[in-house]
Amino acid sequence: MVYRPWCLPTSNAIEDELLADKVDLLISDLCDKWPDPPTVKNEPPTVDQPSSKTRFRFVHIADLRLKPPEFLIKPWLEKDTLSLSFGDPGCGKSFFAIDIAASVATGSDFHGMTVNQGPVIYIAGEGQNGIGRRFMAWSIVHGADLKTAPLYLSTVPLGLCDADQMQAAMDAVEEIAQIAGPSLLIVIDTVARNFGPGDENSTADMGRFIAAADQIRSLYHSAVHLVHHTGHGDKKRARGSMALKGAIDAEYRLDKDQDAIVRVKATKMKDAGLPEPMAFEIRGVDLPLKDADGDTVNSAVLHRVEYTQPAATTRKTGHALGINQRKALEILERLYVAERKSLMRQGIRPETARVSIERWGSKCKEAGMNRQTVHRIKASLESGGLIEIEDSHVIPL
Repeated sequence: MVYRPWCLPTSNAIEDELLADKVDLLISDLCDKWPDPPTVKNEPPTVDQPSSKTRFRFVHIADLRLKPPEFLIKPWLEKDTLSLSFGDPGCGKSFFAIDIAASVATGSDFHGMTVNQGPVIYIAGEGQNGIGRRFMAWSIVHGADLKTAPLYLSTVPLGLCDADQMQAAMDAVEEIAQIAGPSLLIVIDTVARNFGPGDENSTADMGRFIAAADQIRSLYHSAVHLVHHTGHGDKKRARGSMALKGAIDAEYRLDKDQDAIVRVKATKMKDAGLPEPMAFEIRGVDLPLKDADGDTVNSAVLHRVEYTQPAATTRKTGHALGINQRKALEILERLYVAERKSLMRQGIRPETARVSIERWGSKCKEAGMNRQTVHRIKASLESGGLIEIEDSHVIPL
């Protein structure tokens, strides 16, 4: 694994640097100077002399050193965490990750949110040429100079499930720390391209991937952000083993509608309330580059727009909802939000929130729907993939 610092070339050298597959991003001779990774001996402690590092013990609650959460991007991305954004191909996942990475590297505000500036490593699973053009577009639109920013891109994908590649990655991250300081953020784009040998649907293999990502995170207490695809059949969750969602601290789902509006919604925040969702347009940007035919090369960036609720349709058919269906769904969403807030006040994880079907039905009847209508709406919303029923409870999806 080799990392090169991001640097925008001068206008006279742009074609050589970005269009001729030479995205070595300057100081390429640095790679030949890196030492071989040291040999690490992992000898387990004897039974008679247990290691103090692994000794299990208890601490009195009065001795706990509590501290408030620290954010890279408040309130979206916390320091020293493992987070994930996911969505369908073409929904803007990489644009979102690039926006986060460039904002942290330069200290630029993230669409009005406070950012803590620091070194960033971007592990790209696809060609650096396209990634380089996207960073250049971001730099142009935001007026931020990436040439002096501590932003480093990988030259090849990383197989996190491969022990040798993991060791090389750890060495490379340590080398960057010697150059620019410990990385505050490490982006892995995408999970599939950087998975390595193994099956992401296997709980055991996903466990190895998570352990590897967590090992990278713990090296300098960096925030590690994963970019992933949606499930093949279930679009409301990330693809692969459910062990991934259980392990991450925060999760964000990206959807792009028929009007090309990208909506980003937090679907999990382990120790905080869910932030307000955001919406973006993907806007083209002309770059100071010409292709072989003399045409201007372009890329794109995310441009934030006002968030509005997507048009209410069933996810499985795409058909618009009726008046009572929309009304019943709105009632359920209000009850669900209230239940989440109630759990948070009690110190209970809000992800466990559920709404009683009886309570939902009662509120629907208060809104003018009779018993038969409520029963019919419940069945249609469930079959349309907009609600999930668990025994006597229901949650909106």
